[in-house]
Amino acid sequence: MTAANEEDFTGELVPGSPAPVVETRIRSIPERRESTRGILAVGMAIVFALIALGSGIAVWTGTDVDKVKGLLDVLLPPVVALTGTAMGFYFGGERSERASGE
Repeated sequence: MTAANEEDFTGELVPGSPAPVVETRIRSIPERRESTRGILAVGMAIVFALIALGSGIAVWTGTDVDKVKGLLDVLLPPVVALTGTAMGFYFGGERSERASGE
């Protein structure tokens, strides 16, 4: 006997019947490369957005502006450089793949 919110699947698999087929698809290297580029670009954009949002919240809550500015002077240049590199890598690789016909 099953509970009201549970479904009974015992009648669907009969002993001796073939096992259900699970289809898997192996992704090609260009597909995996594209996925990785996207993850890197989105990740760096999120880091940049969190720093911008965090600094805005810090100033809004009354933190000394000079302290926030000092922190941004240290954090922002490398994050902007890495974000720009990741975005350029993502869109540059997408354009080169389109040109080569992959």
